[in-house]
Amino acid sequence: MKKLSYLLSAIVLLAILFTIGCKPDPTPGPSAEEAQKALLVKTWTASSVTLNNEDVTADFSGFTLTIQENLNYTSSASSLTRSPQPWPTSGGFAFGVNGDGTTNVNQLLREPGGTNELPMTVQVDETTMTLGFTFTDGTHLGGRTEAISGDWVFSFTN
Repeated sequence: MKKLSYLLSAIVLLAILFTIGCKPDPTPGPSAEEAQKALLVKTWTASSVTLNNEDVTADFSGFTLTIQENLNYTSSASSLTRSPQPWPTSGGFAFGVNGDGTTNVNQLLREPGGTNELPMTVQVDETTMTLGFTFTDGTHLGGRTEAISGDWVFSFTN
């Protein structure tokens, strides 16, 4: 009888330990890429634009950039008076890749894999986005080199 009591006690103890130790795994949150994409996907309106630290915002009055879920984009570039200018009317983005092969959510590649691929730095939150990029020549949009070459920074709000 004593052996049966020990056996039942051991079974109850194991059942309690098993039940306590088997908590469900917490639901994982979105990946860094998913979270960054969720912030990017919307219509953005240019609030300031600089070229080589010179304010050229007036040339981009009303400029919008709409980023879709698949990271394709459309822009209102065709309605701008500045010519040439650094934005095509549509295209695509992809996230950059770090040296170790992981996704770099702070870099976008415009026209990834193409001859006009352009790396851009991106900082984004719920209401603001900043894109920075450098044109080193005028081949990206076939315009006058001196008009678009240099360091660009676009600040957007939504």
